[in-house]
Amino acid sequence: ELKGQGSSAGYNLITRFGDSLCRYIEAQKTPGAKEMAIMKAHVDSIAAIIGRGIHGDQNPIGLAIAAELEGGKVKPLLPRVQK
Repeated sequence: ELKGQGSSAGYNLITRFGDSLCRYIEAQKTPGAKEMAIMKAHVDSIAAIIGRGIHGDQNPIGLAIAAELEGGKVKPLLPRVQK
């Protein structure tokens, strides 16, 4: 759903992150701790994009996160916004 709905709400990066997450999940046969951490990083990044209201697809922070996620690297990305 996120993959298809993000852009229609102006959150193009969520569409990109959702697509990356779907492709990553489909490629996993038996995910271990590292793979689960990468999946969690995708979900946390999507939450951060929404929480920070990052619209469009040219935000430098969002593009840096996308590069890390799509490269399969796990490291702290954006902290969640406290509500």
